[in-house]
Amino acid sequence: MRCCWYLVLFCAGYLVIMQSCTVNPCGSAPADLIENMEDLVKEAASVDYQPDAEEWKRYDDRFKVFYEECYEMWRPEMTIGQKSEFAGLVTRYVANRFGRSFFRSIFGGNKDRQNETEEFLDNLGKGLEDFLEQNSDWLEK
Repeated sequence: MRCCWYLVLFCAGYLVIMQSCTVNPCGSAPADLIENMEDLVKEAASVDYQPDAEEWKRYDDRFKVFYEECYEMWRPEMTIGQKSEFAGLVTRYVANRFGRSFFRSIFGGNKDRQNETEEFLDNLGKGLEDFLEQNSDWLEK
């Protein structure tokens, strides 16, 4: 019975340690988010998948977390330079992600892909519009 008790304590301790080791994708500061986004952009630039390949899912999932969750969390603390650097990284990811096929999907007549692309760009455009609105005083200078 004593051995069972030690086993339970060991397992509970192991779980606590493992939970504390989880990595926060947003980082502990805005600079961490930018660094994580830079890493994602570099990784996306190094792969050679077709735009509709399932392999993009893991990159897209990370991008979505960075863009929708982490940016909103760190935006109030980011400098104008950090915000513009992040916007540039978003643009680079989209360019790496869709490349030439992005333009073909818009001008090539494939309606299904065109609708998906338009939805993605609408969301991206809204985010960039919000960025410009929030920083209009800097843009006026």
